[in-house]
Amino acid sequence: MQIRRTREESLSIINHVVRASKSHWPYPKAYLDDALPLLHIDSSYLVENLCFEIVESELVIGFFAVAEKDGDKYLDHLWISPQRIGHGVGHMCCQYIFSLAKKQGWRELLVLPEPSSDSFYKKQGFQDTGMRVASRSIHGPMFSLLKKSFCTLGAIQGLSHITLTVRDLEHAIEFYTETLGFSILNVYQGKSAYLRSDRLWLVLVEDRTKITQIDYSHVAFLATDESYVEIERRISAAGAHQWQENRSPGRSIYLLDPSGNRLELHDGTWRDRIGAIFQNQELLKPLSTEPCFPMRR
Repeated sequence: MQIRRTREESLSIINHVVRASKSHWPYPKAYLDDALPLLHIDSSYLVENLCFEIVESELVIGFFAVAEKDGDKYLDHLWISPQRIGHGVGHMCCQYIFSLAKKQGWRELLVLPEPSSDSFYKKQGFQDTGMRVASRSIHGPMFSLLKKSFCTLGAIQGLSHITLTVRDLEHAIEFYTETLGFSILNVYQGKSAYLRSDRLWLVLVEDRTKITQIDYSHVAFLATDESYVEIERRISAAGAHQWQENRSPGRSIYLLDPSGNRLELHDGTWRDRIGAIFQNQELLKPLSTEPCFPMRR
């Protein structure tokens, strides 16, 4: 088998593979009638995204593509001819994508797989964020958002989020959305809000007693998997003072730097936080429309 960049002359057979692979799963006809047109691949899609075809004896037996949305990378398509499902083709594609991700320095890869394929992606190392995304078809299923993280051992991977304490949450939300252009991900129990602008995740926490800068405001750095464990070890060895215990979903260490600045080492993204709230059935309806996911069928 060979993986190569998709050729425009392959579009006809690729669309045949996509339709056959999607129809392989036991979906109602009404849903397939709605979903299959959304999966059509045209020449403009090949230009705008990273697209690959799997070839065996010069016959195209599969197709996969990586798309980008708001700075995030998505495994937007991975379709295998039904006759070749279960023969290691999907695993080969994932390994190819993971190698590409590491070479390109991607932080993570997201996917919204067919519900019947969740277990396959988890075997490839994807983790459930807890977020659930509804199909655009009223006949369609709920999709799980999974992620695969790529990290350099023992290194901070970027900014996880910024947390600011505000005196009036409602007024703060108005300022950050209308003046600074943030969008609302979620408002939690009227006491905190999760906002987003491009890749920046901002948390606003209400404290009506706030009168000084000695509050909950802090900067959170992102580290996942083995990197989190290694940095946690170094924090402990350095004897860094911890200014509070973790009470939030996921792993966090709240520490002071030598000058007393409040920091956090966190292993999650806004998706993990919103997913945890969702799984605890405490999700409040966002005040804005949900983010657009490329793979939402």
